[in-house]
Amino acid sequence: MVATPIPRKIVGWSTIVGALALAMVGATFSLASTTDVDAEVTEMVPDADEQLTQSELRWCIFESARLDGEIEELDARLVWEVENYNVRSRAYQEQCSKKKFSEGDKSAIEDELTPARRLSLREQGAARVTDARAERENRRVHVKEHVARVLAAPEHSAEELGRVSQWSDLIGTGREQGHWHEVEWPAAAPGQAPAAGWVLGGLLGRGAGTDGRFAYCEQRAGDRATHNDVLRRDIDLHTISSFTVENGLEDNAYVKLVREQDNAVVSLFVAAKQTGSLIGLPTGSYEIVFATGSNFSRGCDSFSQRGTAQRFPNRIDYGHRAVVWTLSLQKEEDGNARADSMSYDEFDRL
Repeated sequence: MVATPIPRKIVGWSTIVGALALAMVGATFSLASTTDVDAEVTEMVPDADEQLTQSELRWCIFESARLDGEIEELDARLVWEVENYNVRSRAYQEQCSKKKFSEGDKSAIEDELTPARRLSLREQGAARVTDARAERENRRVHVKEHVARVLAAPEHSAEELGRVSQWSDLIGTGREQGHWHEVEWPAAAPGQAPAAGWVLGGLLGRGAGTDGRFAYCEQRAGDRATHNDVLRRDIDLHTISSFTVENGLEDNAYVKLVREQDNAVVSLFVAAKQTGSLIGLPTGSYEIVFATGSNFSRGCDSFSQRGTAQRFPNRIDYGHRAVVWTLSLQKEEDGNARADSMSYDEFDRL
């Protein structure tokens, strides 16, 4: 989903002047202009009064520059980031539009708004976004068990809102009640405040699931798989038929042959740019899936550091007449059969 920030009706002060020209009052107040971006000036968020003081007017003018910097930095694909901007943009419009102000105050403040100060204000706006990202990242947690139930309230009998698979990420809100932790659920839609649910804290680990999974698999890595290791084998000793994998990719590959019951009966580790093979593949119908990555973990039966996971759309019927069966993994433009992407979690479950 791509979220779109609401348009700021008042993007720059030139628009404000046009909109509020009839509301100006005659009183003026001059402030000595300065080119020092660090010079102390007073800003004040406007109150409900219809007349903007000089400090309030300065906040409106400066805040417009900060919002310009903020919108340049934000990622429009992130709903929460756009909504943060929209909240500040709405507040700006409510506090600054359709209010009276002194033309003298405006001129004096515009003199303060040197290129250096404008740049500084825009940087302040951009920092709002980067600081919010860092704060949000600090609240990231992941499911470290096989599945976690998200409930409507911090009690086992509460309505179940959904389930989250192992190593998936959630964003905590910081609220806790007993053994329960509140998380954002589901992801907020544009224009809506984030909803929330509750998960047992013992099911959660701090940080991203990719990092948690890597540490878990590395602790159980065992002896690393080497080229042409057959990690699962349902071998027919009465046949001399062979299955060969030519790995033309830049990464190591883990290839699985899956029977109708969604059970991988044969799996083969093939190093990058190498060819691996096995003898005695049983007859049957197979789906072929493969994944790339590094740091193979025998405990996880997968790569600790994930790459991509893919599946071939058509099953292969391997009969008695087949003597040699060769699978060649190449970059997409070099192949004659396109592989479809698949969830790495789904690949690991096979």
